[in-house]
Amino acid sequence: MLVATLVTIAEALQFAIRVLNLILLVYIVIGWLRVFNVGLAFNPVVGQIYVGLHSVLDPILSLIRRVIPTRYGGIDISPIVLLGGLWLLQTFVRTWARQIMLG
Repeated sequence: MLVATLVTIAEALQFAIRVLNLILLVYIVIGWLRVFNVGLAFNPVVGQIYVGLHSVLDPILSLIRRVIPTRYGGIDISPIVLLGGLWLLQTFVRTWARQIMLG
């Protein structure tokens, strides 16, 4: 019973990490489109999506910016740092889930 509960928690964490990865990747791509002045990025719908994603990700990214100086030559690398952190967290959760299953 406890093992099944822990496995369910691990699966939920992995799902949440995957969703956050997807949100972050869409945010990064739209940001790049805006930086390179691609017309699609200034579509009102895409703009609203970008604003919504920014409101979701900004609390996490601002924490990273406070801890690590992430502006190099005007480039904000905090989304890349977050992407790497999510990868590490996902690897940890996956390893933890395997250890639970193996006993």
